[in-house]
Amino acid sequence: MRKVQLILGFLLFCSQIWGQGFERSFSVNNGEWISDCDSLGPDLWKLTFSSYHGGSGPNYGIVSQAIYDKSSNSLGPTKIVERLHQDNRYRLPRLNISRYKGVSLDLYDAYPFLNASWIDFRDTGQQKFVDIPRMAVSFNWQYCRDTVFGLFNDLGYKDWSDNRLGNDTFFLCRMIPYSPNFEVLDTFKLELDLKSPGTFLMASDARSFEYINDSLHYHYRRGKPQADTFYVDTNAFYGAPKARNQYNAHFSKNHRLNLNYLLGKFQKIEHDSGYRLIETLRDGSTLLRDDVVYPHHKIAVPRSTPWYPHNLKIKDQGDGIYTFAYRSTHFDSVYLVRTENKQIASQRLFLRPANSDFILENVLSFKDGSFLMLGKVNYVYNPGWMEGYSKPHLVYIDKNCSYQWMEEEDAFQLHYDDENSQLRIFYPELDANLNYRILDAKGRVYKEGQSQPVSPIDLPHWRTGIYYLQLWVEQESYIGTKPFLKN
Repeated sequence: MRKVQLILGFLLFCSQIWGQGFERSFSVNNGEWISDCDSLGPDLWKLTFSSYHGGSGPNYGIVSQAIYDKSSNSLGPTKIVERLHQDNRYRLPRLNISRYKGVSLDLYDAYPFLNASWIDFRDTGQQKFVDIPRMAVSFNWQYCRDTVFGLFNDLGYKDWSDNRLGNDTFFLCRMIPYSPNFEVLDTFKLELDLKSPGTFLMASDARSFEYINDSLHYHYRRGKPQADTFYVDTNAFYGAPKARNQYNAHFSKNHRLNLNYLLGKFQKIEHDSGYRLIETLRDGSTLLRDDVVYPHHKIAVPRSTPWYPHNLKIKDQGDGIYTFAYRSTHFDSVYLVRTENKQIASQRLFLRPANSDFILENVLSFKDGSFLMLGKVNYVYNPGWMEGYSKPHLVYIDKNCSYQWMEEEDAFQLHYDDENSQLRIFYPELDANLNYRILDAKGRVYKEGQSQPVSPIDLPHWRTGIYYLQLWVEQESYIGTKPFLKN
């Protein structure tokens, strides 16, 4: 009973502090603005941080993600999910295995050889990028029936460089986590020689799949090398340049790379009032799957404010839910709208404070009527290097349309592993020597000692309760105190 009371008391304490609206900035390596967010639960958000680096050398961008716990105002370890170089202009699909796990893919040296990073946001260790030594037949992998699938063929790096025609055989493979190796499950044949990767779409039973390469659409069944159906899919090149006949020496300049691998068999046709989603069926015909109309005519925006029509931010949250952010001409206010099944569910007006330089990049809404705006602050443009500097920032507006400034998280973070009864301290300087002291709610010292960032601190046989960790850095001043709940 006491355990339940303590947990409820801790949650109530957190909800009173963090249950209202707030805004705050983040200090993240290779992160200059927050570009997206996925809601994993009432208080868990997967934030996407983006950065761009230009200048006299090669231009590149880095996209990373981390889990943010709103209830404790803490950010977990960041993981790189995209590395965009000047020669690598194409974003490869990321594969989500669970809300904490996934696989990030990118091209290896601008050739059709993939580099994979298996991501676990609860893992505090460094990321490991592995090169797959065989030519990729698809730019994406699929997760089905607790297995990650990929398509490859026999050509290695040098073989493909010498022979651009490839061959007409490829393999369905089971990918082995954190390894460049894979297990071949089935062999399949193509009607034409393989010249570049395409799109791979696995059926839910993992017994059949579709493969789109250039404008060719195949349907395969496991155990049968030849395709069940094979036809020209005119939608496969929607939104991409036409293929060239010659194959340039540098793969990134081979326009056959720019296939419709992000859209798969779906085609998104935008127009002034919204967009239509078209699906290509097995027989080559098309079907209208969705017709989305933006709610411009239904939104009663304040007439006293001039709205800038070309600064509309739209977030498709799935299940018929869309969030819209209309920005005023002078960017001093934002009108936020959430629609469910094409009906307005909630709307809020955000008035940017006079001293704020917040720049909006994306938006998210929640069922309770609250909104989350993502972007950056402290933007400084540097024309000499063709890039600027900024700090990731978010604004969370609660259902009462209020928010308050929240400081960045303290210089350190805590993670308690209930399964192993271990506590870990996250601190930016990984080689720092830390002095800690752990007290209970009455101020009694339970444990003190030295540790290094990420190293586990065992807390065996302690009673359930709220504890406090005080932290110092060796030969430096006191850093701060943070609470944690031990179950």
